[in-house]
Amino acid sequence: MRIKNDEDWIYMAIMSVIDYVDEIVIVLQNCTDNTEKIIKEINSPKIKIHYFPFESFPSGINENRLKNNSIHNRAYYYNYALSLTKFSYVWKWDGDHAAFEDRVAEIRKLIDSNLYEIIHYMGYDICGLELKNLCIEPYCANEPSIFKVNKKTFYFEGKLYEEFSYPLSVNFKKLRIYNYPKPLFIHFKYAKGIEYVGKGWPENWRNIESFANLVKSKSKGEIYSDKYPKIVLSHYFKQKI
Repeated sequence: MRIKNDEDWIYMAIMSVIDYVDEIVIVLQNCTDNTEKIIKEINSPKIKIHYFPFESFPSGINENRLKNNSIHNRAYYYNYALSLTKFSYVWKWDGDHAAFEDRVAEIRKLIDSNLYEIIHYMGYDICGLELKNLCIEPYCANEPSIFKVNKKTFYFEGKLYEEFSYPLSVNFKKLRIYNYPKPLFIHFKYAKGIEYVGKGWPENWRNIESFANLVKSKSKGEIYSDKYPKIVLSHYFKQKI
């Protein structure tokens, strides 16, 4: 988990997955809110806290392009976090996600089967702090967030964002990828509005077409109709379950 100022969601993000992983490697980047305090109060031996004391920026933004080995490149930050993990599979998880616990249990079984190099999954993008609406474009991108680690597993500078590298073959066999068929989590990034969405983006992101179009697609859309993760019901909505 690469984390910066996620105090609103970090507890739910961690608690929704903690029972299904062997370790949680958290790399804090110059947090100025209560994020670190909340993490430490969870007080789990699975949680390992590290620090990345540099600012980082999206890759390849016009004149602000950064070399892959720059400490300010977002890909460098991701690779540093990846290097601190100790297990054969890594799960790239964010501080503004909350997983459906029963579906995470299914994902863990897939990992334990050792049948796949990569597991893809999607999630719901929620708009508004009431968590009642999806975004106009309701699904997060399907990226290789769970993957088996090897020497060719790393992030690199892309045209606009950091990108993920994985070998096209493993031991001369076709790469084994599993596409999980159900949305795995709720994503809160767009719940707090434009200013929150733009954190970590270039200051002139409104003038960059790809970023501006992304924000438009993540405004309020249809009513959310799936269930909520148990941790969201109990922690955010304060329901007894």
